[in-house]
Amino acid sequence: MRYSTPGMIRKRNLYRLYLLFFIKKMDLFIEESEKNGFGSPVGMI
Repeated sequence: MRYSTPGMIRKRNLYRLYLLFFIKKMDLFIEESEKNGFGSPVGMI
């Protein structure tokens, strides 16, 4: 028996998309803070 039902696959894809979106957002935030002269430690929070 296989455990990967269509619902689980869809959930996993949504999770991966959300993760990518979050990483992109963090990258943008770090870039902005560096541009404003704060440095990367602010982006880590």
